[in-house]
Amino acid sequence: MITDEKAKEVKEWKEFVQKSGITSIDIPYALTYAAINIVGVFHLRDPLIESSTEGAVAGVVNGSYSLNKNNGEAKLYDPTGQLLRAVFELNLTGKGEFRARLDTRKWDGSWNEGSWVIIWRG
Repeated sequence: MITDEKAKEVKEWKEFVQKSGITSIDIPYALTYAAINIVGVFHLRDPLIESSTEGAVAGVVNGSYSLNKNNGEAKLYDPTGQLLRAVFELNLTGKGEFRARLDTRKWDGSWNEGSWVIIWRG
């Protein structure tokens, strides 16, 4: 249930956004996960489905990614392309979530999927 105070705050925010011309709120992030450093910017937009993120990875896996509603997953590999894989996933349905994991190659050639780390959750 939305209270009168909450409704007033929402109305004031929408008026501010309209007057100021804000199209997104840019939220920088940086973290180290396993043996990779991740830096990027999350572009929070209204509606949430229009949000996006872009960033870069350095460490045992190197590369950059740009994710949005049309391209919600990126896979980056170690320099040999044989041993490690970083997976980034942006899901903008529901509350929204941006997460990453580091996978390792098994002896039989398949991938051992690592644990997901949540970078952002709506």
